[in-house]
Amino acid sequence: MANSGEDTNGSQFCFMLGAAPHLNGRHVVFGQVVEGFEVVDLMESAGSAEDGVVLNHNVVLKDAPLRNWTRSRGRRYVWLDVAIDHVPAGRLVAETAENFRGLVTGDNQPGWSYKNSTCHRILKGFIVQCGLYDTRGGTSIYGKDFEDEATGLTLKHSKRGILQMANAGPNTNGAQFCFMLGPAAHLNGHHVVFGEIVQGLDVLDLMEAAGVASDDDELGRSVMLVDGGEIFD
Repeated sequence: MANSGEDTNGSQFCFMLGAAPHLNGRHVVFGQVVEGFEVVDLMESAGSAEDGVVLNHNVVLKDAPLRNWTRSRGRRYVWLDVAIDHVPAGRLVAETAENFRGLVTGDNQPGWSYKNSTCHRILKGFIVQCGLYDTRGGTSIYGKDFEDEATGLTLKHSKRGILQMANAGPNTNGAQFCFMLGPAAHLNGHHVVFGEIVQGLDVLDLMEAAGVASDDDELGRSVMLVDGGEIFD
């Protein structure tokens, strides 16, 4: 706890950036960071070498985002936590279908999950392609490719945040999928649309910013889906 003397604890506190034995016995130690040291590193990098220097960066403690979407009856919703260059970037919430839900949660087969998988193809203005979580190109929850859903083929690639299945032709859906970064009418009828992002488009912006202009360019930054689960409430 930060204080101005004995028994003056309030709400101010400090993340220690190293050992400080001169503070022992003078300030109450009440906890420690157990995960997210890379975030503390970023906070430190925004600081200055001494007091009296104006900070040029704003560091804010943010709560988990409030829900700003309404659940549709009968639909499934999942969340995915994203890291860029191994630094947490935020959370996506998506309305989705069963294959995607099962691979987000990993509750079908051990190891069949998007958790800690890389988004391997990011083309600015077009797609963020993910789901290559194994050496087989990404396996569906059914253990094999599955057929196109007729209804999904009628839905349009109409806006940013649409979710669609990547494929190698008709009826070759597996685990790979794309976050659409804008309308793409030429994909209508060729790829199954199965959901959309309902919260976290700002995170999608960060993912796109880590991308490249074309497939000829090498993707130089790491974008990963580090965790995920289903929303029940």
